[in-house]
Amino acid sequence: MKERSGGVSSISAGKSIYYMIKVSLAILIESIRKGEKIMTMNIKAQIIISIIIIWGIVYIINMVRKKALELRYSLTWLGVGICILILTLFHKL
Repeated sequence: MKERSGGVSSISAGKSIYYMIKVSLAILIESIRKGEKIMTMNIKAQIIISIIIIWGIVYIINMVRKKALELRYSLTWLGVGICILILTLFHKL
């Protein structure tokens, strides 16, 4: 694929988030409509995902401490990591 030589992308961050939510809700509604059980994670998957997320959070904090990453950019990643960790540990929310 060739790199864009000019112009501005029509896909903004807001549109991306809107699309992800829209698709996720469509999948959830369709599975409920068919009467399928929503898949749950087993304990092994929870542990692996939790370890990866905790490692990522520690890595981001270390980068901020070393001033390799600005705090304003890291706050979003830390927030996302913490949310994913909470949803992983308490997946029945």
